[in-house]
Amino acid sequence: MKHVVFLLGLWIASCAPTPSAFATERETTVLEASGNGTRNTRPFTVKAHWEIRWSAQNGTLILTVYRADPKNELDTIGVGSASQLKPGDGSSYFDAGGRYYLNIAGTGDWTVTVVQLP
Repeated sequence: MKHVVFLLGLWIASCAPTPSAFATERETTVLEASGNGTRNTRPFTVKAHWEIRWSAQNGTLILTVYRADPKNELDTIGVGSASQLKPGDGSSYFDAGGRYYLNIAGTGDWTVTVVQLP
């Protein structure tokens, strides 16, 4: 009888879901930058479904997204942009993954974060 109970215990243990089966995907910070004035970020790589989040503390902020590895002249044109014309926070969603960099132009202090969404 001990063997039957032991085998049953093994079957129950092997059917139990692993902790990762319950884990949900979470967003991941890909890039964080802060400063004032104008600058380009280092290139970063994202999969589809990502977002840029920003905060302009005391001025305006204009963000332009560029492909980091342009294949032709059209790829050198910005693939997206966002602006904050007064102090405040905002975000912009992008669907296509790839390798990009940001041109950030601000007249005051700013913080920019690129987030990979689940």
